[in-house]
Amino acid sequence: MIQETFKHFEPPGVIDIKDVSGGKLFMDGLWLCGYLPHPDMAFVGFTPNAAAMVRVLALGEVDSIIIDTSTLIAVSHDLVGPAFQNMDYLYEVLARMDGAQLTSLYANGVKMYRMKQRKGDLAFVPQGFLVIELSLAPHSMIYGMRKSFFTKTSVGAEGYKHLVKLHEASGRSTDRMNKLLEMMETA
Repeated sequence: MIQETFKHFEPPGVIDIKDVSGGKLFMDGLWLCGYLPHPDMAFVGFTPNAAAMVRVLALGEVDSIIIDTSTLIAVSHDLVGPAFQNMDYLYEVLARMDGAQLTSLYANGVKMYRMKQRKGDLAFVPQGFLVIELSLAPHSMIYGMRKSFFTKTSVGAEGYKHLVKLHEASGRSTDRMNKLLEMMETA
């Protein structure tokens, strides 16, 4: 039932990436997601392929902050120095930030949203957004299902451009990302 629900889930503007390497599996796939219980599970990063994602939890709770990468990069230099010029440093700096520092980023124009996802809740992460997640105690298991997709939106494409630049600056391959970006801009 859940597989069929996600299989036919298609928000407006979804881009069919079946012709990109690995794209057919991406378009047809539905993934299980799992988290370690608190205090071990804390995550800072992007969704797989930095795609948009919907996720439903079957067990447990997750506290998340999702951050618009475009606004983060735009204001970061003045606030934390050139921290966001490559992926590893970006993750390192954000993982060390406390609530007051995140609030300062927000106050200075970084768009971010906080959500607490519980069993049965559906959560949405826009493409190109950074995710900070913490599993919540006392749950011994946190599992769910997720479906990723790409959309043609100006916000999504702009955020994805920043990710391509971050990957390039970090010495990572961007061939697939550039093909996806081209599809976002021309679909």
